[in-house]
Amino acid sequence: MYGTTPEHVSWPCAILAAALGLAAMLGGVVSFSTSSEDTRAVLVHSYDDAVDYWNAAGESQFTGVTCAIANVTGSGNYVLQADTTDDPLLDSNKKELHEYKPLSYLHTGSITPGLKWNTEGVYAADITLICQGGAAMSSSTLVIPQVDFFKTEIKGRANQKQCMYQQKGSYKDNHCEVYSKAKEICMKVSVVDGKWALNTTWGGFGCHASSLWSAVTYKQVQGKDVSFGHGKPPLGALDFTELQVRVRSGVDPWVTAEELTDDRLDFGASAQDEFILGTILEIIGVFLLAPLLYRAWWEYQYKQERKDRARAHLTGRSLVEEGDYEVEDNYTNPLHGAMPAVPMTSYNDEPPTMASSFGGTRGIGMGRTQRPGL
Repeated sequence: MYGTTPEHVSWPCAILAAALGLAAMLGGVVSFSTSSEDTRAVLVHSYDDAVDYWNAAGESQFTGVTCAIANVTGSGNYVLQADTTDDPLLDSNKKELHEYKPLSYLHTGSITPGLKWNTEGVYAADITLICQGGAAMSSSTLVIPQVDFFKTEIKGRANQKQCMYQQKGSYKDNHCEVYSKAKEICMKVSVVDGKWALNTTWGGFGCHASSLWSAVTYKQVQGKDVSFGHGKPPLGALDFTELQVRVRSGVDPWVTAEELTDDRLDFGASAQDEFILGTILEIIGVFLLAPLLYRAWWEYQYKQERKDRARAHLTGRSLVEEGDYEVEDNYTNPLHGAMPAVPMTSYNDEPPTMASSFGGTRGIGMGRTQRPGL
């Protein structure tokens, strides 16, 4: 981009760099604005309040709960076990966050043994969960209606190439089909009238803000015989050995973090970090604007120099034209009066006699003068 002289600076590169510089400076302004609001401090304060309540009452109310989920395609049920594994937080400074002991109830494995992919491409069934213990005074039955254990989505605008490389689906019957199966079924519960009930805080009883608090999250599965412009649905029994069924408390701090961070699990940068970032972005923006300003300044100077030279040339011609008559008046013949006059009387009117060193006039082609008497 830079050269040894200003004219070597490329205009397209300078303009592109300037555009990036303006974007960086705009980002810097946003960072300065965020630093003044200190959004992180507000979110962390709300999260710490949730942790404090969990440590004071929430954990004890949720301890000792027994939940069992019914077999969907057969008889019997599966008991959920207490899980105290640390829940992941992606925050950049976890030391600022209050600590707590996590607790949820989990079953990993299929609850639909023998379930096979069908010709409809979808299978939905109710999930029945029985919970008791903890702060609840009696047993309660929780029903989640018509959960899709696998489903088919039709991507109407995807062509054959997009279907294969972008959607990772099967192009069937002139349209793109994408297949998926349940990966996790997670519910949050609270005690209502002495019984455990589904907690619908934030619009749903699921555990993830990214899924709009739906109880089920999915993972895509590959169709059969997939190739460019071709494909079939999955065939046979589906593998649900990694399916997780989890029950969380409605006051679980991790669920609160999901809501506060919109599923990012990161409360953002501090006010000081935002200010430093804004300063860095502004410096980068100025640096990226420099080539365009550098080239524009050189172009301006170059044009001014050309104008000055043209103005000086025109001014010189004008002075000469105005002084023409004076020059003529002062002009004198250098030969007049500067040299002594040559006397013209030293030449006679007769032409000079031409002679030659090779015999006088004969040497120049003239005949010999005859002497008298010859």
